[in-house]
This record gives sequence, structure tokens and C-alpha cells, in this order.
Amino acid sequence: MPEFDAVASDEYDRIEPFERAVFERVNESRRSQGVEPVEWDEVLAYISRLHSRNMAITGFLDHVDPAGRGPGDRIDSFGYGCPHSSGEIIYKHPYFYTKYGKKSDKLGDVAVDWWISSEPHRRTMWSEPVEVAGVGCYITRDNDIYVTNLFCTHDPADAEDAATGTPSEDCYYGGERP
Repeated sequence: MPEFDAVASDEYDRIEPFERAVFERVNESRRSQGVEPVEWDEVLAYISRLHSRNMAITGFLDHVDPAGRGPGDRIDSFGYGCPHSSGEIIYKHPYFYTKYGKKSDKLGDVAVDWWISSEPHRRTMWSEPVEVAGVGCYITRDNDIYVTNLFCTHDPADAEDAATGTPSEDCYYGGERP
């Protein structure tokens, strides 16, 4: 999969600590409810990162993008073996750096606390048949942070070489590769 920079801000240099902080906090929350933790899925994280980037650049906050593509469509565009996409949760924190600086663990706390306070997001986050998840973030020049977390139940053997395959152009939102 092509690499792209998910950090437009001058204040941060890496996105991964933020993604991992959210992922770890989601698993803590799942364990607190007696639900098995999920495993990290790099392809789902990449797809999530693209969606977070698209929301930030296009200026929307929704599970369905302006072209009408939802989470399942994004997963399918990669030919990924996730026929039972169990859900997606999204979050935006404006001016994160102003409030928290470079504390990536705080993003995990505030995003998961917000999801817990919302019944549909909580239900998705604590869904039992889920086996894997990927968190993808994007930080804007204004230090807003967009977060997408895709959950999935799948057999990795069903993936059509997703880690090395080339997805269709339109999964990059208007053909613009990051």
C-alpha cells in the first residue's frame, strides 16, 4: 500500500502513537465490559487513515463520504477479506494540540469516553463477534484530529493479498493518491 503523510500540522511528526493510544483504550474499554479485545489490523488502519484524511480535507464528519461510500465500500475497494464488517466509529477533536499538546494517550481517553457516551458507538465498540480493528487518524494544519476506527470479523485467508494489492483509484477519493 502506498505510504502517505497523515500529519499536516507542524506540531506533530508521527501519527502512529495517536492511533495506538486509541486502539489500546478501545481494548481496555472492551475488557472492562467482559468483551474480548481485538487484534490490530494494519490494512483496516490504513483504510481508516484514508477516511480520516478524506474527512479532514473534504470538510465532513460522517461514516458515508460525499460520494456515497460507506465503511463496507471502503473495505471492498481494497479487495479485503472482511465480508462481515461489523462497524465503524469516528471522532473529531478540534484544536487538540492547544488543549493537550503532544499527549497521544489523551486522544485515546477523550475519543473512547465520547464513544462510550453514545449508545450506537458504544454498541459498535463493544460488539462481540469482532476480531480485528484498525484505527486511522489525520491531524490538520489547525491541529484538529480526525479518528476512524473500523471493526471487522474475518478470516485473514479471505483477503486477496490486501497488504500488497493495489486498490482501485476511486478508493483514494477522486483518484487523488495520498
